[in-house]
Parts: sequence; structure tokens; C-alpha cells
Amino acid sequence: MSAPLPSPVYAVVMAGGSGVRLWPASRVDHPKQLLSLGGERPLITEALERVAGALNEPTPYAHRFVVAGRAHEEKLRQACPQLPHAHLIIEPCARNTAPCVALAALHLKQRTPHAVMIVSPSDHHISYAGAFSEALKRAIKGAEQGKLVTLGIKPTRPETGFGYLERGAQVSDQEQPLEGSEGGRVEPRCEVRRFVEKPSREVAERYLSSGDFLWNSGLFVMSVERLLSEVARQLPELWAALEAIEPTIGTPEYEPVLAERFAALRSVSLDYGVMEGAEGVEVVPVELGWSDVGHWAALRELYPQDAEGNVKVGASHLTLEARDNVIYSERPVALLGVSGLVVAESNGALLICPAERSQEVRDVVESLKAQGQGGLT
Repeated sequence: MSAPLPSPVYAVVMAGGSGVRLWPASRVDHPKQLLSLGGERPLITEALERVAGALNEPTPYAHRFVVAGRAHEEKLRQACPQLPHAHLIIEPCARNTAPCVALAALHLKQRTPHAVMIVSPSDHHISYAGAFSEALKRAIKGAEQGKLVTLGIKPTRPETGFGYLERGAQVSDQEQPLEGSEGGRVEPRCEVRRFVEKPSREVAERYLSSGDFLWNSGLFVMSVERLLSEVARQLPELWAALEAIEPTIGTPEYEPVLAERFAALRSVSLDYGVMEGAEGVEVVPVELGWSDVGHWAALRELYPQDAEGNVKVGASHLTLEARDNVIYSERPVALLGVSGLVVAESNGALLICPAERSQEVRDVVESLKAQGQGGLT
């Protein structure tokens, strides 16, 4: 009896985020995924390019899709000119990652019902592309066996801003740890015992020392069929909306039905709505040089630091008796005798805050809106 043919693999890149913690560079009309951080190209372009190593496309970009909001459609097409027009799936409104991924799965089902889908954020940075491709290939093997697979990042510090997962037993005797040719490391697939919300500092330190906990990267691999079956089981309201939308795909009724049914959905993440309540979840533990570029202090992971620990992006900045600062500006900035600051200037606005509070920049954006200065956001 011949072995089953491998499933066709597609990549879905989620580009609906706003990246408010990177204000003032990230704005409503030009969010984080359109910024060039840690490289020469926008993060969305990098995300689409690095998944190519795990795809067997008949032509370039034939199996790559992006899901985004209408407001960013034009800029995304400019940033990703090779993306076929029909491969940009538009959400009528933001409803978090579970509806986003489920809508993409519905479109892939129309093309290839037995497809496997790689689900990737559009705004993360990964240094080791070879190790990333190998990790995806291992995850695809699990997805072809009906598993829901995630990539788990080996933690390097007791981070309190990430979700975690606890890994269990190894599931494949055929896989061995692999060092990437240019860096990084991929380990064999393991069972996932549980997902854990963002922990306290004390708990995060225990997770780091145990070696059994990984950062939840938000990178997933699963079959379209398995994902939709979990949506039907765990998220019946979303499933009902999908059943109404599916027969309209490719017809004039699609846009109005999508707009009506999508707007009525509650916001729910793929992690919480599907992964945490599912059986048969696996993880590929990895070291990828990964960063979610979630706030200004994260630029320390993307750029070299000078002898005093300062990160300088943009112009030629001057630091005198200044340590451990992050500077992002196209205009020259001079710092004298200060430590641990973020100085970020963009689009006529300036942010200065302690680096340790860069997670709170979201509050600045909300305050500007409350004061009627939404034009700055």
C-alpha cells in the first residue's frame, strides 16, 4: 500500500494588528507590520519571504495569503507587490486571531479542503531563517497527522509579557535536535501539557529554571479540516457565521454577508478560543533569534548595542555618559548623563519614557484619543 501524498501547504500571515506600543512610529494608518525593524524591508515582507522555505509552491506566492483590514489594503499591496490580488483577504472589522484564521481557512477550504496551513504573525522578527524552515517542516508533519502544532520559543529571560506553554513528552523517535547552519536550534516535537497566561516575575523565574516552559510564539501549523472542526466544537457562534459566509465566497453576496456576520462576532484569540481547549496539541521547541518586536525596549534584541549598551537607530546619535538607552529617530539625538530611556521620534511626535515602562505606551495612545488628539495616533 502506497504512502499518502503530502498535503499541500499554505501560509496565512495575519496583518491586522496596530502595534500601538511602538507609537509614534506605528500609527493607525501605518502600523508596525509596515515598519522596517531589524532589517531593510517591512516586517510584513520579511514574514512572507521566510515562510517560502517550508512551501512547495508551483509558482512564487501561489500558496501565500495575507489577512488584513480594509484601511491597510493599499499600503499592504504596495509593500507586497508579488502577492496575488485574491490572496489578500480583507476583514471588515478586527475580531482578534480566531475569526481571522478561521476566515482564511474557509477560503483555503474552497481551494484545497485537505490543505495544511501555517499561521504567522506579520510583525515578528526572526534571525535564523534556516532553523525556522526546519521547525515548520517538523510542525507540518504533526499537522498532517491531525495535530495542532505551535512553535515554542526557548526563553532567555523571565519575561512577564508573554504567554507560556508547558511541554511534555517527545512524540517522535525519528527527530533529533538540529542546529541551524547560520544559527538557531530546532528540537523534536513534544506534547503540550498546558498553556499558561502571562506570569508574575516570580513564576516566570521558576519557568525559566525548570526548562519545561516555552514562550508562546503565536506561530501555528494545522490542517484546515482540523481547525474548522475545533471551531465548530469550541466556538459555535463563529462556526455559524462561517456556515453563512462559505456559500457566498466568489459571489456578489460575499461582501455584505461577511460584513454583517463578522461584525456580530466577539473578539477571541486563537490561543484562548481553540488551542487551550483542544486535544492533540504539539509544540516544536526552537531557538530562532525570535522577537515579537512588541515595544521599544525590544529593539535591544534586533540591533547591536554600543559599549555602554545604547541602541541607536536612524540618524547618527550622540551619547555622553549615557547607558542602556534606546534611540529611534531620523533626526540626530544627543543624550547626556541619562540611563535606561526610550527616545522615539517619528511623524512629528516624540516619546520619552523609561525603557522598563515601554509596555505602557498603549496608555499614551489611549490618552491622546481621550483628549481629542486622535490625529496623532
